[in-house]
Amino acid sequence: AYERDLRALVAMAREDKLEVIVTQVPLRAQYVEALAKSHPRVTPFMHERAELLAREMGVRVELFGRGTDLGIPDDRFYDYGHLTVDGCRRMEPVWKRVLGPVLQP
Repeated sequence: AYERDLRALVAMAREDKLEVIVTQVPLRAQYVEALAKSHPRVTPFMHERAELLAREMGVRVELFGRGTDLGIPDDRFYDYGHLTVDGCRRMEPVWKRVLGPVLQP
């Protein structure tokens, strides 16, 4: 269902002449590490699949792993992947880098 929905969303965006960037938001490092221990192939598989789909559809992909890799400590997350207000502020420069060229007039 995920792939079908993503393809449909990209098709709708293209009809409206919109550029598409597939992203995965950063996650709490503690969660990423626990997931890697309990299911070592899940994250690499999800990233590989997302990158493959993005290439097939001709869209850009930006996948983030641990928030700590971006300077966002675990205490700036409400839970495994939802940022606090301060966490969002810390993510802002990353979004500007990733989305800035697309949002420029």
